[in-house]
Amino acid sequence: MARARIPAILHPLSSILAFLLTLTACQHPYQEHIPFYSRLEPAATLAQLIQQSNQVRTMSGSGTLELTQANGQSVRLDVAVVLQPPDRARLRAWKFGSAVFDLTALPDGVWLESSKDSNRPQQGIGSTAAPVAKAWSLLDGSFFRSPDLVTRNDGKWFIVQSANVNGPTMIARVDRDTLTPRQYQILDAVGRVQFTLTLDHYEDFNGILWPCQIIAISEAGTVVVDLNDVELNTELPPLAFKPPRSAEKLP
Repeated sequence: MARARIPAILHPLSSILAFLLTLTACQHPYQEHIPFYSRLEPAATLAQLIQQSNQVRTMSGSGTLELTQANGQSVRLDVAVVLQPPDRARLRAWKFGSAVFDLTALPDGVWLESSKDSNRPQQGIGSTAAPVAKAWSLLDGSFFRSPDLVTRNDGKWFIVQSANVNGPTMIARVDRDTLTPRQYQILDAVGRVQFTLTLDHYEDFNGILWPCQIIAISEAGTVVVDLNDVELNTELPPLAFKPPRSAEKLP
């Protein structure tokens, strides 16, 4: 059953909000049904990842979004997502049929329309989830086409690191057995982790592997997105990435 991008560093890093995932002991491990491959040397692995990054033109899906803010307030929402690599994404979330927020990430910024009802416990969470809209840009693998990458094998992991010297650094960890990116991290200039994006629950969609669980993590809170009804490379509506008229551009 089918379940369902920052090749550039998220900016500003101080505005990144997200996430810590908690799993209960009674949950059963998720079984992925995806191909396994022979382990390759770093150059060949990177070439394969670059080839894979050209596979996805569009993605759409629906599911749930669980968000925990820095103050401990938590909410679970229904969510619909559309993505068009390399730099267009949109998330719409609602609860009990009532809209909570609408996030649109475009090349020139992120727009947010959120509920103005201060009596709702989920009021204000749209801005907390805003970094997730930018983070979708990582999912198409375009980071692996970035110049001056440093790569190495580390056991079961293929490590890819941006070659920034005096600024933020991005590190990707790829499962060598399945050639699937499993984690992206952004580190500040002194090596402290500022943001983590974890990709899990991969499914095989006609030969294209896609993560159906996306977890964004920082010191500020947690966002967990679980997707189903995923469709890849279908035509999207002409206005799929047109922000609502009342949406405001985030700083």
